[in-house]
Amino acid sequence: MLSHQAIVKLKPNSKVPPDRNENRGLRVACPKTGKKRFIYRYRRTDGKLVEMTIGYFPQMQLAEDCAQ
Repeated sequence: MLSHQAIVKLKPNSKVPPDRNENRGLRVACPKTGKKRFIYRYRRTDGKLVEMTIGYFPQMQLAEDCAQ
């Protein structure tokens, strides 16, 4: 489950928790730079997977992100 504490504990290049249940489509990426970003993923009608960066942590909090 994606939570504030889980995001804080994410280390660079760690595996991103799968997007399931209430967080479907929402992920957090933490590349080797350590800058955590919120990603929204969805599949278009033609089957192509699309990823959009919607904000960075901690400037954007998880609650704000889920509300969008």
